[in-house]
Amino acid sequence: MSDPSLIAALRRALESDRRNGTLWLHLAQLEEAAGDLDAALEAVRIARELPDGRAAARTPLVRLLR
Repeated sequence: MSDPSLIAALRRALESDRRNGTLWLHLAQLEEAAGDLDAALEAVRIARELPDGRAAARTPLVRLLR
């Protein structure tokens, strides 16, 4: 289970700086743990487009697409 307040805080942080691939991947992990697979997939897709998230996003992206 995931803490909804932590998810909300990460979303607010990403509103300020959408270019943080590592933070997007962390959000994806929390969203997946909370059972929101659509939100997790979206976060991983965004991370995949960013230089600091590109390589790390491959495995979670494949897992979520299955």
